Amino acid sequence: MSEEQGELERRLDAMYGSIRPRAAFEADLWARLEARRPWYRRLGALRGPALILAPTLAVLLLVGGFVFLLTGPGFHGGAAGGGASTASSQSAAPAFGKLPAPPGTQVPLTGQAGASSKTASNYAGAVPALPASALVYRQQLTGETRFTIAASGTQPPASDPVVAAKDFLARNSALPSYPYQITLDGSDVVFSRQFQVGAGQARLVTADGRPYGVRVTVENGRATGASGPVDQPLAEAAYPLRSAGQALAQLPAPAGDQRSPALTSAEVVYVVVPAGGFVYYEPALLFTGGGGISTLQPAVAPQFLQQ
Repeated sequence: MSEEQGELERRLDAMYGSIRPRAAFEADLWARLEARRPWYRRLGALRGPALILAPTLAVLLLVGGFVFLLTGPGFHGGAAGGGASTASSQSAAPAFGKLPAPPGTQVPLTGQAGASSKTASNYAGAVPALPASALVYRQQLTGETRFTIAASGTQPPASDPVVAAKDFLARNSALPSYPYQITLDGSDVVFSRQFQVGAGQARLVTADGRPYGVRVTVENGRATGASGPVDQPLAEAAYPLRSAGQALAQLPAPAGDQRSPALTSAEVVYVVVPAGGFVYYEPALLFTGGGGISTLQPAVAPQFLQQ
């Protein structure tokens, strides 16, 4: 090659080299062309890579979900975990917390096996069945939770005190709308509210076993007045119960002759328990015998009663 040809090639290379595109020119050009395309064409271009990555993303989501189930707070896995969850739910107190015990009753310690067979033999009647749980009712104590009605004017006498009491309450718009049991207590006619326990109804009593509810005093066939709790909705919460046999084992020994049983019948009742600005209606067992002897035993499981 002559010297003139070499000089010519160097000049041509210098001239064309100055007009070559920069290193990122091609990529930048394609990016600008892609940006000018309609959105649906750009979406179609992405479909291919997305289909390739879809199986991998699905596997990652499944593995992540499985790990979350194993480590989540609601999973305890296996028999040991289930037992711990059950024990925790049994030890947690229901909505009202630990309940006040009925006045004058003895609360057994949690897990106490019971009294001796001598104490249990003091009862000679049938043992009622108790469900696994029952509702406890609560009402706030205020000046508006009780009412009093005085008789006004003259009333025609009635030969039946119950008829006179019902007529008096009806004329004063105070006849209870809830289920009730009527009991004669001296000169009073008591309309004791009833609550469902299992398949039966249980009446409301005080801690000494007397009927509790709307009380109408009737003298000489005429109602002279009435008083009692206002008929209004009650708050409620379910509580576990102990068995009737466990309550029977806690019966105190009767005074007097120890050779013959003093208590001969048992009834499922609800007992009035005032405490802390509230009145509670709690399920209980009322044991009674001859001569007006009676004793009350709580039906709520001991761990849910205040010691």
